[in-house]
Amino acid sequence: NYVHSYFESKESHEKFLEDNKKSLFKYGNPEKGIKKDFVKGDEMIKVLDEDEAFRNIYMPGDKEVIVSGNLFGHKWKGKIDSLVLDKAYFCDIKTNQDLHKKHWSEDLNRYTNFISSYGYYMQMAVYRELIKQTFNVECQPFIFGVSKQTPPDH
Repeated sequence: NYVHSYFESKESHEKFLEDNKKSLFKYGNPEKGIKKDFVKGDEMIKVLDEDEAFRNIYMPGDKEVIVSGNLFGHKWKGKIDSLVLDKAYFCDIKTNQDLHKKHWSEDLNRYTNFISSYGYYMQMAVYRELIKQTFNVECQPFIFGVSKQTPPDH
């Protein structure tokens, strides 16, 4: 997606822009301006790009690393946003409408955060196991959340 491709590499972002140029602009016309979703994406990118912790933790890693393995008797495959094997951690960017919005959990019979509500704890556990099976390294996950609010929260 727009935000992920920016942090993957300059080439990946340029390819995303080229592949999606008709959907980037109002009525597919550059003269009409960029659609508001992509303006918001630029704001989200700026917030992350200016965050020292994000730059120091997320940016050094290898981007969009494919991992695979066998879980529960089935083959699985995943793509890690940023993987730093020599320091045994990985990162995942999550975009969300509001990072602090409460989500009702029927299973827990209480409100939870978006990470729990959307199953991201499980996703990180799966990624952690796939990294272990692929590289024989146990890694700590980090989630970098950024909101679609004005201004974006992170």
